[in-house]
Amino acid sequence: MIQAMIVEDEIRNRAHLRRVIEKHCPELEIVAEADDAVSGIEAIKQHQPDLIFLDIEMPGGSGFDLLELYPEPSFSVIFTTAFNQYAIKAIKFSALDYLLKPINIEELQAAVAKVDDPDGEEQSAKVSNFIQNYKNQESSNAKKIAISTTEGLEFIEIHEIIRCEANGKYTFCVLKDRTIT
Repeated sequence: MIQAMIVEDEIRNRAHLRRVIEKHCPELEIVAEADDAVSGIEAIKQHQPDLIFLDIEMPGGSGFDLLELYPEPSFSVIFTTAFNQYAIKAIKFSALDYLLKPINIEELQAAVAKVDDPDGEEQSAKVSNFIQNYKNQESSNAKKIAISTTEGLEFIEIHEIIRCEANGKYTFCVLKDRTIT
């Protein structure tokens, strides 16, 4: 059983997410809920969850503020937000997934399936999922994607990406003319 917690400032969104998880993700057990970053930090200390469903914009501190306290977290993060402009920043924080509200049940189940990936393929899946989501953004006509590398953030033309290969906790992006890590 994967122990999960929800950090969401809006009580109705928190209750809805809990109901959807309980109904459609039986492998999860919600062990805690928090309504802001500060109470989220306390709940993490107390419950040591495997997975956190994390809102971004909350009073008193963002979801990113919470994550900055955990440079190498022992938990996975799935962002649940109404704002699509934070997706690139979420990648920098190694988010497992980025779900836009209202939460799509199939996307939720696919995100949760990545949590317990014994083959370490979640890094490759993260990049592939992000590229697909990026392409599907109806208002976007951009042709680049930001990839977090060992050297920093690098903007890559999407059509230059041939494949992404998982290797443990790292992903190698094979481009037409080079490989980046």
